[in-house]
Amino acid sequence: MDSPASELPAELRAFIYSCIDSVEQTDLLVRLRRTGAPATVRQLASQTGTPPASVRRHVETLVVRGLLHADVSEEVQYRYAPETPQLRHYADLLDQYYSAQRDLVIRAISARAARAFADAFKLRKDDS
Repeated sequence: MDSPASELPAELRAFIYSCIDSVEQTDLLVRLRRTGAPATVRQLASQTGTPPASVRRHVETLVVRGLLHADVSEEVQYRYAPETPQLRHYADLLDQYYSAQRDLVIRAISARAARAFADAFKLRKDDS
């Protein structure tokens, strides 16, 4: 971690801004990365204490963003499987900072969420 203790690397901040919506989503991604084992929504909900509907929304979002893969059988199982080496690098970096400087990662995620919320209320000039 070459950056100052008070700041995340720019590439990690950019990754969080583009791919991570919440701390819960980060917890799920990091959990699946660390275990390396596939898990169902029911299992993840039980492990994290997060409602199953929320878990399903988060893991499906991570699938669409190319960080997880959904294996369809009797029950859908999600596993850590970044689609590109770049995504793998960013997820590794996220896990590294989430373990060592969790508060910085949480602040970055919170700032991203606050900005998205504020942007939803921006008044736009009418083109006409």
